[in-house]
Amino acid sequence: MVARITDDDWDVVSAGALHTCGIKSPEGTLWCWGNNSYGQLGLGTLDNESTITQVGSDTDWVEVIAGDFHTCARKVAATYCWGRKRARRGRCRAWGLAPVTLP
Repeated sequence: MVARITDDDWDVVSAGALHTCGIKSPEGTLWCWGNNSYGQLGLGTLDNESTITQVGSDTDWVEVIAGDFHTCARKVAATYCWGRKRARRGRCRAWGLAPVTLP
């Protein structure tokens, strides 16, 4: 699944195993696309997205990192993660289908 970035207003883009997320500047909006089998797009569903889709409506995202089946993104005051993260010994931790604040 490939989405073509056709504009140049991206501050950061990060690719996971089968999904990609990025932050547009100057507005600070978060966008994701690709495979979403574990909720790694943060859209509240498990539907795959072949088009670049905004995650929520917040405008204060500053960093994003896409992992294999999860994504973490940071605002100035907090870090959020969603999807599934593989932990030690093959155990998995699910954060959920939408951004969850980390302690």
